[in-house]
Amino acid sequence: MALKNEQGYFAPGTFDWKKVYIRDHDEDIRFKVLEINIFESIFQPCMTADITILDADNMVANLPLVEGNVIDIHLGINEDDKIQQSVDGSDIKCVMEIIKITNRIKMVSQDIQTYTLRLASVGWSSNARTRISRAYKQQKYSAMVQDIFDSKFQTQGNLGLYGAYSEFYNDDIKPLDAEETHGEYSVVIPRWKPIQCFNWLAGRSQSSNRKDAVNYVFYEDKEQYNF
Repeated sequence: MALKNEQGYFAPGTFDWKKVYIRDHDEDIRFKVLEINIFESIFQPCMTADITILDADNMVANLPLVEGNVIDIHLGINEDDKIQQSVDGSDIKCVMEIIKITNRIKMVSQDIQTYTLRLASVGWSSNARTRISRAYKQQKYSAMVQDIFDSKFQTQGNLGLYGAYSEFYNDDIKPLDAEETHGEYSVVIPRWKPIQCFNWLAGRSQSSNRKDAVNYVFYEDKEQYNF
């Protein structure tokens, strides 16, 4: 098993990619990948990533590779040049959608190009195409967040931002861990996007367990969404 340093971080090169799979075209492109960066933050509602590609097959035109394609990413522990399933749950699996193709450089003499795929998680496309008009009467803020999340943000059989290109499966849906909030309130939501609702409610929420706790935030990690 790969070792961590004293701060609990894996060293560079510890992980390698088991799969970088374009779901819409049934294409595994892991051998074309130069670099993968995956980002998560408590100040960012959805995970993002970028993948740098070395492409000699002009996938952008021939597949075509476009904004809205869904990509499965599976990173595993690299030991002795073999990709093995980590026994401590350290493998990273993400389902993300291409939101932009950027930094495209063509090497004409060799008929090769490099570019970066900017990705965001399933919730990003759901948020981009959804508006909510809803009234809540005497409910906890955490209950409102859970209702919006279940009914509008992470619905089964989602299509992505570009519809037919981006069908998500039920297994792609992450749960929400919503810590119970203090008090009950009445709220009218005026055609806001889900993440706008989550952030607004988070700014007004207090913990039911500790009234002096820090403010709530809505964010995604590799296991779930959190409020």
